Amino acid sequence: MILVDTQIRAKIQSNNLIENANLEQIQSILYDLKTDSFMCVTDAETHEQLSHVTLLPSESIMVAAREIIHLPNNMIARVVGRNSRIRQGLLVDSPIYQPGHHTRIYFRLTNVSNSSITLTDNKSYASIIFEELSSTPETTYSGTFKDEYDYSNLGYYTSEYKRELNTVEKQVDEIKHFETKIYGNVITILTIFIAIFSIISVNVDLAGSNGEQLANLIIFNFCTIGSISLLADLVMYFISNKPFKHQLWLIPIVCFIGAFVAFRLY
Repeated sequence: MILVDTQIRAKIQSNNLIENANLEQIQSILYDLKTDSFMCVTDAETHEQLSHVTLLPSESIMVAAREIIHLPNNMIARVVGRNSRIRQGLLVDSPIYQPGHHTRIYFRLTNVSNSSITLTDNKSYASIIFEELSSTPETTYSGTFKDEYDYSNLGYYTSEYKRELNTVEKQVDEIKHFETKIYGNVITILTIFIAIFSIISVNVDLAGSNGEQLANLIIFNFCTIGSISLLADLVMYFISNKPFKHQLWLIPIVCFIGAFVAFRLY
């Protein structure tokens, strides 16, 4: 038999059914729970109590109610979601509180909507229903969470939305890195082809020349290779923004030194 408002009020006043109760929160067949704090669980052993929290889509949080229940041996209690909160996109999960259970009320809220929801303390996000049994069971509740007045953890709820977002960001970074490598390789290949064709073209014109023209040929080749290599290095720097990452910077240096030496010798 589900207790109605008059029965809930009478048992609160005479049997201390709900500790820290406010009689104005009694409805026709239930009692509206007030939020004391939110349990931000960092792992299975530690947590932090928050006065407000913002839930992302698919994210969950444990809620500690202000109320503490003292169930007699012939009664159970169930926490249910409020109509307004269900329409807002909040899903309530809670165990059935068994006969003889003395505990603060804890329940889990999950954001099943497509947008973030901000929660604050001293608000009502769930209600509790009391139901008398047809007879008293042989054994009453004596489980792990008996007399749980302070939260004992054992729950870690991470937003799937956050995990997916981190995965996407990591993939974007990998794509950008791969794209940079492609650009660098293309620039390097183009530089090689330009250098080859430029050197071949000039060398054909100067082939078989006298010593002075041979010196010009050597100086020209050094300057051409050095200039093109320097250009490629500068392009690679502006693309990747990581100077001196490769040894191509040595090529223009060596070429310019060779050109200078050839000029002085001839």
